[in-house]
Amino acid sequence: MRFLRHLPRSLPHGTSRREVLEQSGAFCVAAGVFLCPFALGGAPLWSAAAAAGLFLAALTLLALSRHAPERAVRIFPAALALLAAAIAASLQLVPMPPVLLKVFAPANARALEQALTPLTPLGMPDLWPAWRPVSLDPPATARALLTILACLLGFLAASQTAVFPKQRTRLAGAISLSALLIALIGFAHALAGADALFGVFRFKQAAPPLLTPFGNPNHLAAFLIVGALFASCLAAAADSRTRQLFWSLAWFILATAIVLSLSRAGLAAFITGQILTAAALRKLSEQDCLNREGAEAHHGSTESAGPRLSVLALAAALASVGAASAYLAADRLLAEWKPLSPLSDEAGLTESKIALPLRALPMIREHWLTGVGKDAFEPAFLRFAETPFLGSRTATHPENIIADWLAGFGIPAGILLLTGLLAALVIGFRRAGTSPLRWTALIAVFAVFLDDLLNFSLSFVGTAVPVSAALAIGTAHRRQGLRLSLRAWVLLLPAVTAAASGAFLLARHDLRADGEKLLTAIQSGSPDSRQLFADAVSRHPLDYYPRLLAASKALAAGVPETAVRLAGNAMALFPAHPAPHAAAASALEKLGHFLQAATEWRMAQERGWKTAAAHLARLFAEGKIDAARITGIAPADEKHGLAFVDALRRAGAAGLAETHLDELERQHGRNARTLMARAALAESQGDMERLLKTAMALDEAEMNGTDTGREGRTDSAPAQGLLLTSRALEALGRRAEAIALLENRLGQKNIPAIRLRLTELKLRTGDAPGAGAVLAEMPPALTRDERVSMLRLKALAARGMKDFAAAADALKTAAILRPGDLDLRLALADALISGERFEAAMQELEQVRAILAEKTGAGGAAATNTPPNRRQQRLEQLTAAAKRGLADRKSRQSESLLRMLSSEPSQGRH
Repeated sequence: MRFLRHLPRSLPHGTSRREVLEQSGAFCVAAGVFLCPFALGGAPLWSAAAAAGLFLAALTLLALSRHAPERAVRIFPAALALLAAAIAASLQLVPMPPVLLKVFAPANARALEQALTPLTPLGMPDLWPAWRPVSLDPPATARALLTILACLLGFLAASQTAVFPKQRTRLAGAISLSALLIALIGFAHALAGADALFGVFRFKQAAPPLLTPFGNPNHLAAFLIVGALFASCLAAAADSRTRQLFWSLAWFILATAIVLSLSRAGLAAFITGQILTAAALRKLSEQDCLNREGAEAHHGSTESAGPRLSVLALAAALASVGAASAYLAADRLLAEWKPLSPLSDEAGLTESKIALPLRALPMIREHWLTGVGKDAFEPAFLRFAETPFLGSRTATHPENIIADWLAGFGIPAGILLLTGLLAALVIGFRRAGTSPLRWTALIAVFAVFLDDLLNFSLSFVGTAVPVSAALAIGTAHRRQGLRLSLRAWVLLLPAVTAAASGAFLLARHDLRADGEKLLTAIQSGSPDSRQLFADAVSRHPLDYYPRLLAASKALAAGVPETAVRLAGNAMALFPAHPAPHAAAASALEKLGHFLQAATEWRMAQERGWKTAAAHLARLFAEGKIDAARITGIAPADEKHGLAFVDALRRAGAAGLAETHLDELERQHGRNARTLMARAALAESQGDMERLLKTAMALDEAEMNGTDTGREGRTDSAPAQGLLLTSRALEALGRRAEAIALLENRLGQKNIPAIRLRLTELKLRTGDAPGAGAVLAEMPPALTRDERVSMLRLKALAARGMKDFAAAADALKTAAILRPGDLDLRLALADALISGERFEAAMQELEQVRAILAEKTGAGGAAATNTPPNRRQQRLEQLTAAAKRGLADRKSRQSESLLRMLSSEPSQGRH
């Protein structure tokens, strides 16, 4: 306590030294809760470390200020649950000998043995057996531990201040103001048409509908839910018209931002939470508690003052928010909710969102005792997922808080922790009494919990810390909880600091950072790449990425045998990813094993490797594989088989293409898709007239409702016969006839595919205004692919009319709907260059370059047999054009300045 002697003996306005400490601690708590969301939603590692440090400082100040029994530091039940979670995550990071690991976590030991043993022949015998932690991804678990510690410290610090009505109101106001500022940032970027945060930062592989510091719109919605519910309560408990108007306006802005975030689960959770909050406020208003708490917070009295917010007014506000937001974002809302229909072509998106937790059940069952490690979901899940489900995607979280905790901690610890948090929530509801803020805080926590049944917002401090503060507001009471002395705090603070520091140091070695170091060493030929590979595999034992990078190095170094082993090891860890198959195919070609290489190219094609069909066709076209084997090697499913047919045609093997097309028609029946493939072949064989007759017959069958296909197969796509007829007419030089046919059919059926095809033909004839008129009458209910196609054609029509700003806006919206489409981003950069927005174009091109570099690193082993990438060539061309534009603009500005200076009259001397 000698520290207190150094404080001034007299402070202004009669403030004591303990009050200064307490107010400083409360300020640190409010600052931490307020600032956490601005650190890019809590995604960077330093945000969790900074939050933990700020809350540690707040706890120190608050502990020093409290000696009287009524102001003692107290521990509440929710803190015990968070502390248990932190201890569980810490134990998962403690290295164990292989014997104990096989006893307590046999599934984890088996997975590590299968992943690391194949690397022993490559000169790394110390990877297994060796002391290893339970977590299958220790850096990810260390990051989760740091987040849990930040939430624990935030809860402890917030609960010390939330026991007083005035501080409770200030803390809730800080959360609402933080959410309000985040929403206003999003609106400002939308009004300015900005595609980079504050014009500087761009999210990689993310295009949030509302540009804010949150890269994930679901996390944004979860945070805004807490702020909006607090704003509604503060408006209801306001003691003046001014405060009520301010918080009502803040609530309206936050509710609108939640809708514009396009988070479906977030919107549903917000509506549920707002209804519960309205019911609670209505009940408390009957007991005359709203104004009493507002008066206590602002004036220290219990007199009733000020107006109350009625449930009817809240319902009217909800309706107005829904109407305004639906008007502002009707198309995008429809695009987001369309996949929820079971009849939608994109039902797979919904299936992946909802079925992801269900597909984690086998992993939870096998790792039931200790779990795979908190947030170590990605490398473990890939061993259990069905390959068609993920494709080339990875899953970092189950997007369900129950599955996340059960998979991470194991069933015993996961159930215990979830039960503890839910029990704390239930106890908080029972003890909330007549405090509107406590009821609202607990409802907000419950709403975010509902949101996290389909998201993983609580895995980042940007949302988790405000939710922890809300939990503290709802559960902290002045005369409850476990009292701790100052001496106990002095002993606990070093332990917490050491745990947070260790977690931060280990979490710094994430897969992206280690992969970038390894990739740089490989590309530069550094001798340290071997050690970097060993370190990366040791930290991320079940991830495919380090193996794939090492396979790339082995192939470039002329050691294809090693490349095949490493690619096979990566393939075993992530069988759904196409890059390991492409790497293995490239290495097998170097070894002369063309049949095996063809098999790997086929598997790479089926998993989404875009150039795999071209490589497979090249092997047949160059005669490296006997043409008689095409039936057994070529893809048998219709989608990939037709892509292979097209690749054969481009490789000059039209005869083989027609042979495989005959096989596809024998297996799947003749339909519009196979006929369109024949159309491409017919262009080089002079059979277009015959194809036109077939297409017209198919169109007539579709019009009469009798389209059953040659083999009794019904084609599900609408108007394919008409579209094929239009293509045949265009190939025969009868484009005007094709346009007239499509226009006539549009008068009968307003089918989006027909309208899109008509727009293409009008653009090819140079009728950009006519194309724009056709697109203006598109029906509102479109699939995501149809909407992207419409926006792409709209951009082409706008370019034809020299409206480059409209073209850029259309392509920007299309990129939001399909953020992974690099061709859209390149087209957007081209439109920006045409509109002389060179700085924005350069930013877009830099983002494309970063994504291409990452993809090249992931599939670098396959790049040796790949011709120059079309996208890379286009990227270089656009970059050169943007640089020329900037240079020309600078030159024109210099010339203009010189002309202006030369035109000024000379000044004589006086």
